[in-house]
Amino acid sequence: MPPELFPPVYSLLAEKWWLWAFSIPLTIHPLFDPTGELCDVGQSGPVWYLGGSFVGGAIERTCTVPRGKFIFLPILHTECSSLEPEPFICTNKSECLACNDKFYSTEDELSLEIDGVNVGHLQRFRVQSRLFHFTLGNDSLFGLPAGTSGVFVGSAIWSWLYLRYRSIWPGYVSHAIVDVPIFVIGYHLIFGRA
Repeated sequence: MPPELFPPVYSLLAEKWWLWAFSIPLTIHPLFDPTGELCDVGQSGPVWYLGGSFVGGAIERTCTVPRGKFIFLPILHTECSSLEPEPFICTNKSECLACNDKFYSTEDELSLEIDGVNVGHLQRFRVQSRLFHFTLGNDSLFGLPAGTSGVFVGSAIWSWLYLRYRSIWPGYVSHAIVDVPIFVIGYHLIFGRA
């Protein structure tokens, strides 16, 4: 579903994705997992968040997802906050939005394929979160002490892959391949029991 049909939903999901990503210690973080073994870490509720990669290069992950979940996946993401050095530093909403804009180009070559079908026009899926406050936990992505707080805006080209299909039977395997200039991720999604 394109975000223009549901802009508040995508913006809220983008914020929740970043909060999910910030809540997980580096030692068990799905964004650093090359196999998919950690894809269930920090998951709860009706939306299953898949991660991009901080590993770089081509990776292939296999992930078992409970049946009946929405799946939310970043195609290309960036973020700016008050806790980072240049070029990612910002202290208010307008600075954070401008900071995020520096990292996007309509010329980026992006592709998403789901079950062999190419999803076109990915730039239309770009959504920014609202400015929000966050507090870091132990062993966080930023490498700062637990309890450190800041403000943040995240931006990404997102895909809401599945609409909670109740008809997907346990054991159904779906494939998603994300290809961006800095990495390629292949997901094998195995849908389990509800």
